[in-house]
Amino acid sequence: MPADAARAVGILGERAAVETRLAEYAVAGLDEVAVLPLAAGDPVGERTLRVPDRIRENAEYIEKNAEARLHREERRSPPTSRRTPKPALG
Repeated sequence: MPADAARAVGILGERAAVETRLAEYAVAGLDEVAVLPLAAGDPVGERTLRVPDRIRENAEYIEKNAEARLHREERRSPPTSRRTPKPALG
């Protein structure tokens, strides 16, 4: 990607430059911005970029285990009686 294109669609640079550009976007009416750190050779940035995958994997694991737990509990519960109670003597 040419540097000009990167600057046109991204906010690059030191903190002050990023803050200035975000303020310009806000003045123009932009009210939502996605922030992604660059990860080239940056272990912290690389770890950050992997977070959504870990969240999805954890959610899938939790959902799968919740379904398994529900099935185990259903098997453990005693069946409900469908017989009509005997009338009381008296």
